[in-house]
Amino acid sequence: MAADLLLTGRLDATDAHLAAATGRVAARIVVTVPVLTLLGVTDEPAELDGYGPIDADTARRLAGHAPTLHRLLVHPETGAALSYGRTTYRAGADLAGYLRIRDGGCRFPGCARRATTTDLDHTTAWAHGGRTDADNLAHLCRSHHRLKHHTGWRMHHRPDGTIHWTSPAGHHLTTHPEHPFTPVGAPPEHQPHPPAPQPLEPPSHDSTADIGERDDPPWAARAA
Repeated sequence: MAADLLLTGRLDATDAHLAAATGRVAARIVVTVPVLTLLGVTDEPAELDGYGPIDADTARRLAGHAPTLHRLLVHPETGAALSYGRTTYRAGADLAGYLRIRDGGCRFPGCARRATTTDLDHTTAWAHGGRTDADNLAHLCRSHHRLKHHTGWRMHHRPDGTIHWTSPAGHHLTTHPEHPFTPVGAPPEHQPHPPAPQPLEPPSHDSTADIGERDDPPWAARAA
């Protein structure tokens, strides 16, 4: 019975007694599998929600029987989910936590309200095809959230978390994330190159000849 629920999400249809006893309850199993594991390239463990890590073979078997698959982009260093695409409107706890640290507070120019008391807003509205991912979500306090949706203010969200605002009068302002996250392996931007080492100049012959012509030190005169 447990195996049927785990692997198929339903009881064996031929077992009418068990099906009647449970009212044909359908289980929902959530397994997060690295794409390379799913393709058989690596054997990195998967994660069974509510249980923990499971081996690659079991993960592939569960994925093979899954009625639906959802792509999920995760941060390569922290493992935090950065994108749910169009599969869900509400950001998960891991994505919301990542954005709360990144933004630090309301992203409207000049606003000092902290992220813990703000709304997580889709830059491009969900109704207009906006995605639930780090490149399309930012924190706005309730007042500036309404201002963005009901006035002429416009915002452009860059992949690095920088947001460019345009006021109804055409003025341009920019806000930066409090804690920008640089992708792993990406070269740091605007980092000055260290100065090139200067070649050592060989000592001149004159300086070598002067060694014996220097004045005697004061202590030599006193000793004499």
